[in-house]
Amino acid sequence: LSITLEQLNYTLQNVGEITDKINEGEGTIGVLVNDPTIAEETEKAVKGVGDFVDRVSKLKTIVELRSEYLVRQTALKNYVAVRLQPTDDKYYLIELVDDPRGRTNLLQTTTLSTDPDETPVIREDQVITTDTFKFSAQIAKRWDFFTGRFGLIESSGGIGGDLHFLQDVLELKVDMFDVGEDVRPRLRTAAAYSFFQYVYIVGGIDDVLNDQSSDFFFGVTLRFNDEDLKTILSTAPSPSFN
Repeated sequence: LSITLEQLNYTLQNVGEITDKINEGEGTIGVLVNDPTIAEETEKAVKGVGDFVDRVSKLKTIVELRSEYLVRQTALKNYVAVRLQPTDDKYYLIELVDDPRGRTNLLQTTTLSTDPDETPVIREDQVITTDTFKFSAQIAKRWDFFTGRFGLIESSGGIGGDLHFLQDVLELKVDMFDVGEDVRPRLRTAAAYSFFQYVYIVGGIDDVLNDQSSDFFFGVTLRFNDEDLKTILSTAPSPSFN
């Protein structure tokens, strides 16, 4: 019994010494318990994690698949787009476009001649069209029934605007892009109507300002919120540039 009491007293003495050290801020546990900075940083970290989870839960990843038939060219134009929408009034649009018209560039060549019998400056304009995919990356902001867009539209700088009616069942769209020095900008107008959930019928006029290349089109758009894609994006590792 005496041995047991001695062991108990020894244990209680050790516990008391450890408690005193913790209260005095000694050791790792003492610092954790007594340093208010650690508590503040822990609170900030927990709040940051909570804010991140809240933003991810509100993020919408809207996938859009669109196919349009160009009447004059008798060809299909196809789009694959992802809309990252953190709030109801703002989104970021990333889009890949397969355009049968390809991508057209204007190449200007200037030749200087020292021959007195020839024109001193000869300028040649050459239009080069390549069969390649086009890329769009836009940021959009909505005010009431109007949405303004700005960024890259089909691999060129441009702006756009959308009008929303009937609780977003009907959309009127205008895009202006592909502005060149000696070429009129490409202006496209379209209307989209949702006759069924996730499905829109589309129709409009492309390249309105250029008579030789303007074309009517109509098609179908499939638009839906992909929760699985949001999960993949939220868990993907961030790129490192070190």
